[in-house]
Amino acid sequence: MSRLLLVFMVMAAMAAGSELSPEQVHTALGAADGSMSITFLTVGSNETAGVSSWVELGATKVPATISTYTAGGWVGLVHKAMLTGLVGGQGYKYRCGTKAHGSEQSSDWFDMKFLPKDLETVKLAIVADLDGREAAGVSTIDAMSKEVEAGKIDALLHAGDIAYIKSASTEQIYDTFLNQMQPIASRVPYHVAVGNQEHWNNFSGYDNRFAMPGSNFWHSISVGPVHAVFLSTEHEHGPGSPQYAWAEDDLRKVDRSLTPWVMVLLHRPLYCSTNDYYDCRIAGPKELRPAVEPLLLQYGVDVVVAGHVHNYERTSGMVNGSQATKGPVHITVGNAGDIEGMTHGWMKPRPEWSLVQSTELGWSRWTATPKSLLLELIASANGTILDLSLIHISEPTRLLSISYAVFCLKKKKKTLTSQKKHQSRKKKTTEKQ
Repeated sequence: MSRLLLVFMVMAAMAAGSELSPEQVHTALGAADGSMSITFLTVGSNETAGVSSWVELGATKVPATISTYTAGGWVGLVHKAMLTGLVGGQGYKYRCGTKAHGSEQSSDWFDMKFLPKDLETVKLAIVADLDGREAAGVSTIDAMSKEVEAGKIDALLHAGDIAYIKSASTEQIYDTFLNQMQPIASRVPYHVAVGNQEHWNNFSGYDNRFAMPGSNFWHSISVGPVHAVFLSTEHEHGPGSPQYAWAEDDLRKVDRSLTPWVMVLLHRPLYCSTNDYYDCRIAGPKELRPAVEPLLLQYGVDVVVAGHVHNYERTSGMVNGSQATKGPVHITVGNAGDIEGMTHGWMKPRPEWSLVQSTELGWSRWTATPKSLLLELIASANGTILDLSLIHISEPTRLLSISYAVFCLKKKKKTLTSQKKHQSRKKKTTEKQ
């Protein structure tokens, strides 16, 4: 064999190896008890012939299915493996591997702890509108990574607008973002709802890269005392649609003795007071609310989490546009950091139901027990608590009582506004008159 041919063969093997190096590892809870999906990608070749892949769990190799898509000119493979027989509360080590043309590639070993369904206390990180293309988004990713590494977060939920590819020809932006998310998503389940930014190439990048239980567009999970339902505002969602029928069936089956808290995550908000005419005065009140809110009220949904407008807002309990004790609280968490920046400006006058408004960069941390649900808005830059809301269940009427405290980052104390301050100003004005 000539030296030139040998060099060529070595170079070909090296190229094939680099094209099959596992990356972008992320996990999600499976539909069956004791199951979890592991998804990873390889970039550089769409060729599936002669390629095999797996997830190595201890001494066991679980085969992965291999697929690809070429929308937007993306070149790579998607590998998905389903782990079964996992025991709640037990820690596991795993790594991802591929083989082609006699060459094997493996990822690093990752640690994860499988969540038991009867977990007494669960801690969730919830964000929306997040990418890693600028300092703001990177700051949020880094902050959540530290919490996950310290064992303080059990799962990450993302209410749409993922990576911000921004065009049909930039699918590779997903690659960068999912690599940035790997320190989080390889250790704890990463569950997503679809947003408008995922519409490029008919949602191909989003739908191919994730493995939610059931459908990537609507699904649900139960984690400890929380049942989380993920819906799509980008597809038909009103009565008579497949999504509505699925959501009604899912909500009807919820056992409140097991999961007393029911949370719905979707991308576009039903309630918002941003100075955004279409989203907050048309889409929310005239399109989404008539289609979705009756279902939420019928099944006693506690909290609705959305994004889309790039700020943070917390409402009182709401029913048909009015404050109500038993209505769901609506939270907008679109302030995680993305390439478009924050959405500044609010409606004037401010709606009475808008309790807290903020344009500070942050992410939300939720702590759920069978009797309480605690929401904290965390500043990505330094971990300061920007908003805190504690919701109690008062048996047997299941009344919701909300108390909150606000902590400001800036010395000027204008970082955040609360309903209490708003009402105080109104009272002083009345007294002067």
